[in-house]
Amino acid sequence: TDAVLLLRHLGHLAGAGLAVKFPEAELQGVIQQLVKAGLSVALWQTTPGNDKDMIDTKPPRYCTLVTPESPFMTDSDTEGSGDWDLRLPDVYGISLTSTQGCSVYVLDQATRTVSVYEGLSDDCVWGVIAAAADGLGAVHLHRRLDMPKKPRSGPDAPDLERRYVLLRQALRSRAAVVREYDGVDALEAFKQEVRQVTNIGQDEEITHRSARAADGSEGLLPLYLSSIQQLGLISHPGIPSLADHLLPKKKPEDSSTLVRQLLVRLLMNPPPHAVASALRQGLWMLKRENIGFEFQAERTFNPDKVALLLRNRKDSEKLFWSLQGALERVMATALDPTSDVIPADGRVAEPEMAPTLQRLTQTVWPALCHIMGCDMEQLTQQNVFQATRQALQEIQSTVVGMGNDSQQPSGSKGDVAEPLQDLAQSKERFVNRVKLVKIEDKTQQVTLAFERLANTAATLLAAVAAEVQRRRSKKVAGSDLPCLYFDKSNSAVWLKVPSKQRRQFTVCLGEAGQQQLKDPEADFGYADVKGQKQLYTCEALENCLTEYRDAVDEANQAATKALRELSGKLLPSLRELTSAVQLGILLQLLYDHSVTAEVAGWSLPAVGREEQLAAGESEESVGKHGALRLEGVFPYWMEGNKPDTIKNTITLPEMMMLTGPNMAGKSTVLRMVAAACLCACIGLNIPAQSSSAVPHLDAVMLRTFSGDAPIEGLSAYAVEMHEMSYVLADASERSLVLIDELGKGTEVMWGTAIASALLHKLINKRASGIFATHLHGLLELFKEVQ
Repeated sequence: TDAVLLLRHLGHLAGAGLAVKFPEAELQGVIQQLVKAGLSVALWQTTPGNDKDMIDTKPPRYCTLVTPESPFMTDSDTEGSGDWDLRLPDVYGISLTSTQGCSVYVLDQATRTVSVYEGLSDDCVWGVIAAAADGLGAVHLHRRLDMPKKPRSGPDAPDLERRYVLLRQALRSRAAVVREYDGVDALEAFKQEVRQVTNIGQDEEITHRSARAADGSEGLLPLYLSSIQQLGLISHPGIPSLADHLLPKKKPEDSSTLVRQLLVRLLMNPPPHAVASALRQGLWMLKRENIGFEFQAERTFNPDKVALLLRNRKDSEKLFWSLQGALERVMATALDPTSDVIPADGRVAEPEMAPTLQRLTQTVWPALCHIMGCDMEQLTQQNVFQATRQALQEIQSTVVGMGNDSQQPSGSKGDVAEPLQDLAQSKERFVNRVKLVKIEDKTQQVTLAFERLANTAATLLAAVAAEVQRRRSKKVAGSDLPCLYFDKSNSAVWLKVPSKQRRQFTVCLGEAGQQQLKDPEADFGYADVKGQKQLYTCEALENCLTEYRDAVDEANQAATKALRELSGKLLPSLRELTSAVQLGILLQLLYDHSVTAEVAGWSLPAVGREEQLAAGESEESVGKHGALRLEGVFPYWMEGNKPDTIKNTITLPEMMMLTGPNMAGKSTVLRMVAAACLCACIGLNIPAQSSSAVPHLDAVMLRTFSGDAPIEGLSAYAVEMHEMSYVLADASERSLVLIDELGKGTEVMWGTAIASALLHKLINKRASGIFATHLHGLLELFKEVQ
């Protein structure tokens, strides 16, 4: 543990007897800064004292451990805590399986599922890690048991040790913290390791699945980091972002973050081809059936929030409001458009559209299961529907609806003094949190206590006013009469008496008997009494205040308990509810992309051998895995419907060389082909005609000249050789390889020789692609070969 915060309670900090306001949102911000720096934070808290005594002498209770892997407070007793936006970061593990390959483990904390990537080259590893939505927090690096605790990196060190040291060094330059662990089984040891730094208990199951395989089919390799940069999926100077051109252009205030995050995740770590086919069929339905109904997913409420809310028994009514809104939207548009569920905005599907929407949901269900890390047998549409309907019923019967003014605090109706109304408004938080029927016995006590307080305050005010009038020879002006005063900092209502004789007032309050006005601070121990020279109270009023506060505290606690019990009721359906929220985001993504593609002139191609044969292609042209033919293709950052957009037709049955003068557009062609094939293989529209065909590729590799890497001690030539070694290791007859300007890191003759050797190797592997170059000597060499 690197930092310790000792808190009186999450609403206040006490130091040297001084209470300082410290809202939870600010505390969360402090913790976020600490964990982003790679620190872990332990929190203790004590039970709050009463309103008069901010200094609590009870020993603090351990609350929670916040780490880079789990950077949010999840065990706070603060009422309503957790009303902030969040995304639980994925936790990464890396294991060196050989001198050439790595296994990468990615833990999704919301679903408790580890996605396993095996046999990745280093550049693929960086591509997987680059998908971290909020920056790379912590990486767990597996050290093999046959490796010393202090691996060597010198020239005489074994290759595996040297590679381990270099990988650790590179990770430390990118991640907030690198944790080393060991174990016979790297994956199982990783699962145990993450339990210690997250809130996953030993009795909770952590499952794992292959990240690339589904129904016997594998998708693309994760993109190389260089490919990610060249497609603008992470910020890179001068390169337009592919993701930005797949979705509508949004205004700065539009919060479509979740939709874009899901899209970028699919682009960087492509799904299996069977999943991509489901997405493509869903887009076909949107276009063919002319579904013009926007799903409007709850874009600021993500599955991570559902997991946090339920697993940690959170009691934030605002989180339940968001969950209810997300579930109502997905129920009314996807799970059961014929139901009587009406979202908050009142927008529902037309009756004739309901069957189409249900078929659309069924079509894209395999994609949802992949995103959630579940098998289709584990996550059925019927189970999600039933869990969603039951959850909505439970929430609606417990939580007060957002903006619902049917429940009012005490004193809001009737002839009650304004200071008493302000007191009730400030204290009775339960009114805006849960249905009063859920805590009926507690609310009745509050009502009775408030009535006694109001009667006592009114009687005291009248008695003191009469005594002031009696003592003055002239009629007292209204501004000089005593009145009730609400002190928010002390949660109290007192008497404001602008009279020089106030200390000597003794009045009769019926059953309470004779009461003398007293100083709240001197006689009752209140702190920070504003305008204390004019504010007074008495024993009877203080007794009523204490009774009312106690009753309200019990009601507030009962409301908190009811909300936490609601979390407990919904917890068994966590996977289904999380999936429902994710379904809304997925459908919104497909709708947004479909609209954008229509405007920009993009189309859905035939992908894979089966689709191409079904489209009328011949057996000879399709071949073993499908043809690669892009008709009317154009750069993704241009609009295909504009007359000045120049389109091309590109057929790539094998490796091809591309040459031309500077600024002729060679790099543009490579980036254009890479984007089109990547989008096709994850099930999206491409910037080309619908008559285009793309095979089931196993990798899209876009490599351009990238200069040196001083941090890693690599010259430009060394960077080229490293990157090309990855390409040669990963390329196969199903790979698309796009290489630009290889050989710039050395002089022309050696560059030509190296480029020629690498190109021959790719040809022998029967890969498809484009080799763009200014090294015209390559042409003479290939003429000799032919």
